[in-house]
Amino acid sequence: MDAATFLGYKKHMSNYDDLKAKVQMLLAAGQIANVPTREQRIDFAYGNTKIENEKITREMVERAVDASDPR
Repeated sequence: MDAATFLGYKKHMSNYDDLKAKVQMLLAAGQIANVPTREQRIDFAYGNTKIENEKITREMVERAVDASDPR
């Protein structure tokens, strides 16, 4: 048994490949958006900036996302 099999990497990659194929199929069928929603952008930005700076508020992130929205 090689190290990758022992550590479960091959099983993980199979699951990843299956998930990737499913996402690509859903994208092609138009069942999921290719562009993140406003809420997803806010959640991502808030989650990442809050780690670095505890003074960041969700409202600050919402304003920044809205200001940068090209629509």
